[in-house]
Amino acid sequence: MQVRPLSTRAANAERRLNNVQNQLLATAVGMNQKGAAADAKWDEAAEERVKRERQGGKERVAELENNLPSASLRCFMFYL
Repeated sequence: MQVRPLSTRAANAERRLNNVQNQLLATAVGMNQKGAAADAKWDEAAEERVKRERQGGKERVAELENNLPSASLRCFMFYL
């Protein structure tokens, strides 16, 4: 084979390699962005769950505190 066709083939191969590397880099950047967005959504959902659990705990404590005097009064009256 002559030098010119080999040189052209090598240049084309290098160009294709550069294109594939650029696509790979762009894909990696896109995946990192999607991963960061997914992590943010998970964090937000976890914070919301914690808030709901705390609120539910506060409500349960308040309910128990409200029921405590009447329950102890009923027990006291039962023994009379």
